[in-house]
Amino acid sequence: LRPQVRFLAPLDQLLWDRKAALHLFDFDYVWEVYKPEQDRKWGYYALPVMYGERFVARVDSRLEGSTWQIKGWWWEEGVEPDGALWKGLKQAVAAFMRYLLADEVKVAGGVDRPVREVLKTAGTAVGLETGG
Repeated sequence: LRPQVRFLAPLDQLLWDRKAALHLFDFDYVWEVYKPEQDRKWGYYALPVMYGERFVARVDSRLEGSTWQIKGWWWEEGVEPDGALWKGLKQAVAAFMRYLLADEVKVAGGVDRPVREVLKTAGTAVGLETGG
């Protein structure tokens, strides 16, 4: 089986026990929705990104109307994306946009250029408009 990229919800069963996630995956996750904005490190509703059996990134995004707004993207320490990860990310973005019923993706300027390009290309690949 090929590893796949998945965006996980903050309340996904895999993350319910934060101590277990830290112990098993070395992934320290805090859902920051209840933190004051000035105390947030990742964002209001940052989603963990998994590739295979490893947490590889976090994405802060929102659906505004039918536009998926990507506010921030952070790779986990030690992650160096290879071709398979980039391909998986592109597929996951396209699938997530279909799930959201998003017809456009906008990516904040502070997001790394390679990530921006994959996000935009994935939106285009499924016949969606891209912006930002």
